[in-house]
Amino acid sequence: MIDQALLTVQDLEVEFASKGALGRNKHVVKAVNGVSFSINKGDTFGIVGESGSGKTTTALAIMRLVKATKGKVSLGDMVLTDLHGEALRRARRQFQMVFQDPFSSLNPRLRARDVVAEPLAMLDRSNKDNARELEEVFAQVGLRPEQMDLFPHQFSGGQRQRIALARALVTRPELIVCDEPVSALDVAIQAQILNLLKRIQRDLDVTYLFISHDLGVVQYICDWIAVMYLGQIVEVAPRASLFSYPLHPYTLSLLSAVPSASPGTKAWKAITLKGEPPSLINLPTGCIFADRCPVMQPECQKSPPALQELSDGRRVACHFVEEKEGTVQNTLTGGLEMINVLT
Repeated sequence: MIDQALLTVQDLEVEFASKGALGRNKHVVKAVNGVSFSINKGDTFGIVGESGSGKTTTALAIMRLVKATKGKVSLGDMVLTDLHGEALRRARRQFQMVFQDPFSSLNPRLRARDVVAEPLAMLDRSNKDNARELEEVFAQVGLRPEQMDLFPHQFSGGQRQRIALARALVTRPELIVCDEPVSALDVAIQAQILNLLKRIQRDLDVTYLFISHDLGVVQYICDWIAVMYLGQIVEVAPRASLFSYPLHPYTLSLLSAVPSASPGTKAWKAITLKGEPPSLINLPTGCIFADRCPVMQPECQKSPPALQELSDGRRVACHFVEEKEGTVQNTLTGGLEMINVLT
């Protein structure tokens, strides 16, 4: 996975300081804590997790929209975390973002053509070049030429997200970061946007970093998936492996919460997590998931598990994951067995 990587994230950390009395720093919130992963060119890499897990903050740090406290982010040969000022502005043509809310992310005072043309204006492109690019990108996202003169409020939610995608595509980036791009849309429109993203990827060889809390969406569109909990990645795996045999108890708990409506498909025994996630201000010394883990052992509270890489390419942060005779297993999650649902 690393040899062909377009985007490489190494030991990324993002901290926020909360202010106490008289403006003094009172607490430090570790929103992202040592995140590392890479994405191959042309792939879709998903990050999933509960609200507050740090997945959106990770995306914003990669986009340089929040400041990384530590770590390194590279896009090809460019080290994005080293760029500033004009160099960063020029580099942005190579990585763009589609935000969650397709209405608040668009300037309501601008017509659709001007919204999509904003990145080109930042690159000092001529009006003639802009007109040609705009016509092409509107067609690529399924919008008609006459819609270019409408304002955002005159579009439906799905059409607004197409405008946001057109704005991201207009500079011909290598990477597009999609932060919950379909969560604000109804199910039918979600399917349209997801299919559009897949078609654009096939036609333009674009790479996606896809942030979502919806495992069904992630299973449909992503090639590799990282599971985040409290600012850390606890498991990274290819799509088929993650959904067939998750190795981290937290991943298993997420999958168990997804209902299955398809006859003959696999479902997971329901797992109810106890308590609440610990505070990001005062993280536990051992495994960050230990206090909620249904199979927690004394060792889990003593030392944090490393994110170990296995022979099949996946990585898991659990003390009890091991390989035997070419197979990987978690010796503790056998009791949380898979069951078949036949309706």
